[in-house]
This record gives sequence, C-alpha cells and structure tokens, in this order.
Amino acid sequence: MANRGNWDTGREGERERRDVRYDGRREERRDGYHSAGREYHQEDVRESIRDRGYGSGEHRRRAPPTYFECGQVGHYRNQCWRLTGEGSSRQGEACLQPRNAAGEASPERVKLKRQIQDLGASIASMQGHIKAENLKKAEQLKQAEDEQRAREKKAAKKQAKLRKAEEFRMQMRKEMRMEAAQVARELRDVVCEDWRAQIKEELRHKKKTSPPRYTPRRGTPRTKIAATLGTVGKAKFICENIRVLAEFGADELKEICRKEDVEYGNKTVAATNIAEKRAAEAYDTSNQEIAEREREAEGIDQEDIDEGFVDAGSVVYILASPTCKALYVGKTCKDVDVRWREHISRCDRRSKDTHLYRWWQCFGKESYVLLSVETCRDEELIAFKQLYIHRWNPALNTNGLRRKRNRRNKKQRGKRERQRGQHGLISEQKGRSQIPVKIQVNEGAENVNVFNALTELEKRRTRKFTLRSAGGNTWTDGWKKICRAFGTTPVKWEGTVKTLSKSKKELEDGGTCTVQYLRRWHPKGKQDKHELIKILRNPAKTEVLRGKDATVLFRLYRGAKGFQKKSTRCYLRRLLSRTIKETTGWIMGADVCVKMRFDDRVKLGEVRKLANDKLMGLELPTCMTRRARSKLKIVWTSNPAVSDLLHNQKMFARADVCTCTCAGLPYPRIGDHVRFQLQELGDIHPMLCNAKNVPRVSCPDISMLLKKEIEEAFDKWPNRGEKRVHILRSEAEGCMMSGSDTETNWLEVDDVREVKERMSGLVCTPLDRNTGETFVLCPLVYHEAMMTTFVCNTGYRIMDKDEAAIFAEMKVDLVGFGLKRFVKMEKQGVIGNAYVQPKHKDLDRFRPICPSYCEPIVKTSRLVAKALNHLLFALPEAWHFNMKAVSDIVPRINKMNKKIQQRRSEGCHVSSMSYDIKDMFSKLPHEKIIEAVDWIIRHFISKGKTAVRVNPRGRGSSFGRTTGADHWRTIELETLRRFVEFDLKHTYIKATGVILKQLIGIPMGKSTSLPLACIMCAHAEWKFLQGWGRKELTCSVRG
Repeated sequence: MANRGNWDTGREGERERRDVRYDGRREERRDGYHSAGREYHQEDVRESIRDRGYGSGEHRRRAPPTYFECGQVGHYRNQCWRLTGEGSSRQGEACLQPRNAAGEASPERVKLKRQIQDLGASIASMQGHIKAENLKKAEQLKQAEDEQRAREKKAAKKQAKLRKAEEFRMQMRKEMRMEAAQVARELRDVVCEDWRAQIKEELRHKKKTSPPRYTPRRGTPRTKIAATLGTVGKAKFICENIRVLAEFGADELKEICRKEDVEYGNKTVAATNIAEKRAAEAYDTSNQEIAEREREAEGIDQEDIDEGFVDAGSVVYILASPTCKALYVGKTCKDVDVRWREHISRCDRRSKDTHLYRWWQCFGKESYVLLSVETCRDEELIAFKQLYIHRWNPALNTNGLRRKRNRRNKKQRGKRERQRGQHGLISEQKGRSQIPVKIQVNEGAENVNVFNALTELEKRRTRKFTLRSAGGNTWTDGWKKICRAFGTTPVKWEGTVKTLSKSKKELEDGGTCTVQYLRRWHPKGKQDKHELIKILRNPAKTEVLRGKDATVLFRLYRGAKGFQKKSTRCYLRRLLSRTIKETTGWIMGADVCVKMRFDDRVKLGEVRKLANDKLMGLELPTCMTRRARSKLKIVWTSNPAVSDLLHNQKMFARADVCTCTCAGLPYPRIGDHVRFQLQELGDIHPMLCNAKNVPRVSCPDISMLLKKEIEEAFDKWPNRGEKRVHILRSEAEGCMMSGSDTETNWLEVDDVREVKERMSGLVCTPLDRNTGETFVLCPLVYHEAMMTTFVCNTGYRIMDKDEAAIFAEMKVDLVGFGLKRFVKMEKQGVIGNAYVQPKHKDLDRFRPICPSYCEPIVKTSRLVAKALNHLLFALPEAWHFNMKAVSDIVPRINKMNKKIQQRRSEGCHVSSMSYDIKDMFSKLPHEKIIEAVDWIIRHFISKGKTAVRVNPRGRGSSFGRTTGADHWRTIELETLRRFVEFDLKHTYIKATGVILKQLIGIPMGKSTSLPLACIMCAHAEWKFLQGWGRKELTCSVRG
C-alpha cells in the first residue's frame, strides 16, 4: 500500500504541474495563438510520456480529455462550469471545483479523489475475492467428478468381478451337468443291453405260435379270370365273370360300364353285357360281331364301306376316332383299304411296338376309322405329311417317350386375342381348310416344296426366271425358312420390285412374277462348326487359331454352342477363350456387372441404356462391343431385412456360458426372467413386428450413389483398357424417377438400430413356424434351453476330440465303407453350430435346428437326398400315406370322400383319427432308419433297378438314361445304402462351444433328414397295412 500511495502522490504532483502550465498559456490561446498552443500541448504530451517512461514501441495509454479554454482535465466544453455559471443545472455542476491561485487542489477535490481511490481498491479486492471463490468452486467440482469417476470405475470393476465369478460358476455347473449326462448315457446303454438280452432269452424259450391269418370273405372279386379254349370254355368264362360281377354294387357297375362303354340297364343286364364283351375280347371275335351288329342296325353293306375306302394314287390319311382326340397322320402309295388292313394285322400280331399300336391295344382299334386327307404325287407325300403333322400335332405320331411340356411356358393370351376368341374369329381360323402353296418355274411342273425348288435352281446357277404361284394359305417348308435363305432376292410384280420376304401376300393370292436375281444367304455357322470339328479331331491345329482375326475368333466362340454334349462345348470355349486372351488380351469370362443398392426410384432400363452408351464410347472393336453389351448385367443388391439386423440367437448359441442380464429392465416377464414378443411393446414402429420387412436405407444423395456404383462396375472390368469411364451427375439423375417422395410411413434402418440398442444384452430370436415374429428373452433362459436340448440330452455324446481329428477319422471310415471315390470332402468344411427356436404354440418348448450347409460332405448329401426322394416318390401310392407336395392334399381328400361315400352306401361305419408326431427327427433310432432304407432298396432291386441318376445342378432324377445330360451322376443303390449308414455314424454338431455326436435321431436341417424320416414313416405304414390286411378300408394322409 505504501508503494501505491507514492505512485498516487507522484501522479497528483504531475497533474498539478501540468495545470500550472495550462493556466500560464490560457491568455495566449484567447488572443488567437491556437496553433502555437497546439504545438505546446503536443510537446507537453510528449514530455509527459517521456516522464512516465514509455518508449516509442510501447503501448501508450490514452490521456483523459482536456478542455482547451479552461485547461481543466476530465470534461468537455458543454460541461465546463466557467461557461455555465454556479447555478447551472447542467452536468457541468458535476465537474471538479477550480483550483486556487497557488495552483493547489481544493479540499473537495482531494476528498473526492480519495473516495474514488477507496472505491477502486474495494472493487479490485472484490474482483480478487470473486476470482478466488470461482477457482475454489471449480476445484471442488473437479474433485467431485474425480470421485464419481472413481466410484463408477470401482463399481464397474466390481461388476466385472461378479460377472466373471458368475461365468465361472456357470462353467463349473455346465461341466458337472455334462459329466452327469455322460454317466446317464453309459447307464442307459448298459440297461438297454441287459434288457435286450433278457427279451431275447424269453423269446427263445417261449413257444412259437403262428399269428392268426385273415381269410377273405367268399366272393371277393379277382382282377383276372383264366379263359380256356373252345365253346365250353367261353361259356364258363362268361358265367365266372357274371358270378364275380354280381358281388359289385350298383355304383361300381356303373363305373365299369362307363369305362368299358357298355349299356347299364340294371345290375343283371350290366353284368351280362360286361361278361359278353369281355368274352368277345378274350376269344377274339368281338370286332367282327360288334361290327356286324352295328351294320345290321344301321343298314350298311360291306360293299359300301369298301367303296368308301378305295382311293387311287398316293394319299395322306388320318386315323381318327369319334370318342377320342388322339389322331394319327400317315402316308401311303398303296390303296387305303390295303393300308388299313396292314394296320389291323400289325396290331394283332404286335409286330411293331409303336405308340399307335400300344394305344390301340388299350383303347381298342374298333373305335378308329381311316380317312383320306390329301391326294398328291409320290415325291410330295413327305411334305404333305409333315404339313398336317405340324398343323394338327397328332398324339399318336410319337415314337418313344414324349417329354411333358411345362405349362408355365405357355404364354397367356392377350386382350385382343381373347376378344377375337369371343367373336369366333379364332375358331374360324382353326377350322379353315389347308391349301398348300404351289409354284411353277418357267412352264415346268408344279411343286409344293418351294424351298427345295429354289435350292435346285441356285445349285444350277439359274439366277433369272419366271415364277408362277397357284395360291394357297400354307407353306409346306415353312415361310420363315424360305425367307431366311432367299429373303433378299429381288422380285418384280407388274412393274414393282420387291424382295421375296415382302411378297408373301402376292404368292398366297396367286400370280406371276419375275425373279431378277436369285440370291441365297449362306450362314457361316456351318463352316465354323466344320472348322471346330477339325480342331477336336486334331488338337495340334490350335496354333492355326492364333493367326486369325479377333472377329473370326469371336464367331468361332459363338459357334461352339452348336455341339450337343456340354463337355464338348466347355472344352472348345476354354480353348478359344485362352487363344483370344493371348492374342487380343480380352477375357471372355469378365463381364460388366453393375450392382446397385435397391431403390424404387431408380429405373433399370435407363441404367442399362447409360451403361450401353458408355460401352460404345470405349472405342472397342465391334465384336468385343457386341459381346460386352450382350453380357451386361444390371442387378439389385438386396437391403438387409429386420431379421438380419435384429436377430442375434446364433451369437448366443455359440457362447460357452451366458449370465442373466435382464435384472432391472422394464420389460414383460414370465417367471423371474424377461420373455416377451416384440409386438407387446407399444412404443415401436408397427412394421418392426414383422421381421421379414426390409427397412429403407436412407441415402441423402441417391444420384451420387448411383454414379459411384456405375463407375465402380466399369473400374472392376478388366477389358476396358486404360480409358476410364466417368458418369456425370446429370446422367445419373436421368436414371431417376422425377418428383419428390412424399411418403413418410417408411421403416428406416435407424428405427431398427434404435430397437437393437434398447434390446442390447437380450436374445432376439424368431419363432418356429412363424419366422416373421420376434421373441425376446433373457440369455440365461436361452442358454438353459441349449443345454437341455443338446449338451445334457442322452441322445448326444460329448466328444473330446477337435474337428481335425474327427475329419481324419471320417476319411478313414470312407475307405472302410468303400465310399472314397463317391464322397468328396471339402477342405473348407466345418461342423455346423446348432441353435434352438421357441415354438409358436408353446413358448416354453424349443425346436432344435442343426444347419449342415458348411459340412465337408454337404454336396454329396444333397445328391443322396435327391436320390432318396426319387425312391420315395416311385413307391406305389397304396403302400404309404406320404404326399409329394401340399397341393396333393385336395385331390387326396376328394378321393377319400368318394371312397367313404361308396362304403357308407354299403352300411360300413366310418371312423376318423388325427395324430401329431412329436419330436419326429430327434428321436428316430438309427437301426429303424437303416431297416427302412434296406426295405425300399430291396423293393426296387426286385423290380430290376440298380441305380438312380441325379442332376446335381437342379431338379431331376431318373432310373434310366438321360440324353444330353452328361453332368448327371449315377448312384448305385448299394452305394446309397452304405452312404446312409456312414452319414448316420458321423453326425456331429456344435452347441455352446462343445462338439457333440448324435446317437439317437437325425439333425433337423440336414439335406438327408427329411427323406429319411419320410421313408421310415412309409415303411411303418406299409407294415401296418400289411398286418391290417384290408387296404381298401383305409384312407390316410400324412403331411
């Protein structure tokens, strides 16, 4: 404070000296020496600054304002008291009092100065106190935060220690349960072995008694009745049939009469008529007797019939029936009566096994008649026959097996076609007569083979000639074939020149034209195929391909598809693609594939156009550009569904131990733990209740994303060269739909992630048979279900080996089973991780799921599953209750209802029962499965079947040969049985980090599990029906 006082005293003395100088110069300023006064003032300011010790480069404090007339510091002119007077009410009253004559300050001024100094000191001390208090408070807050952080760290450390201890206890409990389960399995095996030995001993000492036999009721109808020779034999045959038919009911006799085309009348008349017709068929007199009866009834003579059949010259005929739509189109140079007798003779002697004669043996040749369709020359017979076959598509002109057409490939008629059909235009077109177009060249003979006639002219180098058409509406060779070969030929019609491809109407109407120059197009595909055949015969000629142009190589690559066998096509394509890469650098297997994230605002057609434009801009050769454009792919990449983002049951299924994490959570509970369905929460998005919904991925700039995706597709394409493809923003926006999206009820990905964050630490799993619904439960409950279902289950054995040792053991057993060449083990294969799903009917029960898509023998398992399904579907339907598909249940039930109605009319009592198979997969004994497989294999071996051919790349299986399918694999039935035995022996899963071997049951999720379970059920049903003895009284369905 002493220093401060000295500093204040110095400042006061300096101010007094400055005031004295100002008073001395006051008179001079009034006299007009203003400029000199300013100079003196500036000089005084500089002197004052020097006295204070400020240098030229230091900060200068601005001096307080000074009124130049009175020389006082601290006020302006409007505040000066000398100008305003003593009694003024202006602010000048507040200015300081004048000094006395000696230049000393007045007492009031000194007092005011002291008050100001005390006030400044108090403010400064107050500021220091506030600053000290703020620092103290900040230090206290920091100390409190450090203490809170320390407490949280300590609590987290304690919680981690408790969780670790809980996990250790759970691990110990798990090991104890595993040990107890192992002991229980061993005890069960011992008890079962003793029980089997005891049962065998009792059966050995027990007296054998034959089971009661079932005796059918008297008069059971037999399927076939033996016929003896002679008239007496025929009479006995008729009587035996009448006796058998008398046991049938009225409805059954009506059905037989309908099938055999016999008049019913009543039961007696129907039985007699059926017996007589069967006798006539058996003794080969039916055709003559029936024909004679019909002719007598209608008054037709044999001579009239023969005259109708007689027709001279070569004809095309059809065999038609008034009661059937199956037709046969034939040709003959003989008399039609002779041809008809040849058909009858061959059918009776069965000298030819054609489709026509097999049909006649079943349907009856007496129902068909021969009708002449077209009379022509001998050289035109084949053309007319092919014409009518193509027009009518007869069913009986097929030799061998007819492939079933896929009905889905049949195009649906459009609106115009349906309207024309309603007005009768289509039926009128179908019923029109067939008039083939005939041509005449240079006054020669008429010819219906237009293509062959023009080909002969082209071979003789005849370029210009006159062509005359007789008109018609049908082309025997096909108009497309003629246009493809001679379509560019110029033709002159009455002064107008056209091409032959545009002269179809004139030729069908009839007329004369002049062919100016006959020109034929020769495709190069045939030449390319011959060249490829030479390479196949002599691979050394491959070096010749290196000297060819890129266009020729690309054309040869396209010509490789003309070969029938796929192995040949693949070999040629590999050879040509290698040559193309070495000569031009083009990689045939590399295609442009634009992968875009799905968005309904993007137009795929516009994206394809944009990509094609960019391909054209790369300035590649024409053959390469055409190849790139034909192989361009525009695909969507699917966005993740709600289940992909939310469900996490597989992660908890792989964990060794799980502890309870639901303590204190405000969610619904069942018992002591959280268990609820996600839809029970009312504050979530309604679309989250279905886990199959796909949330919309929010993208702020979809056009920039599309631009980036197209550019990435071209950057990854190795055939583009050094030139890069750039997409403009305007071009990307052109592929977008115009207009803004006003829909707001979208499910965003952020909504799903928010729910996932809320359910952190809990298990979110789909329900069984209702995968769209999400079930949330505590991890401890889920882990307990995994332990009960798999680890502690007596149907599994805990393995003390790792995966490598297990796979090595499987390879050794493959050699022992003789399957080393049949089974191929994948090196990347691993044991699948099992998990459980809560059942939708009972949430306390869980269904075990054992995926097998990553196993080392998964490919072979899929082939065997297809073969087993083929064997199952080929079994007789009367042996089991299995269905191929759910769609078969309606016709099966209709058949059952019809059968029940027939039995109820006879007074039978109908009883219906329904059963549900519990734990069908997990409790099937392996011995019963192998027994069922042996049963079905023995059945087909007895039928002469030794192998099954399976298509590994799609659907398809057969007992016989498959033409054109060289990639199909043949599986011997004995190999099939050995693989099933090997597969049941080596069934492994992994649950809660433990490798288990399944001893009882089959895994639900494996390829072979479903057909094996169905075969075992079919075997049990067959044994039931065999023991029941009355199959006709049983109607069942198993789905």
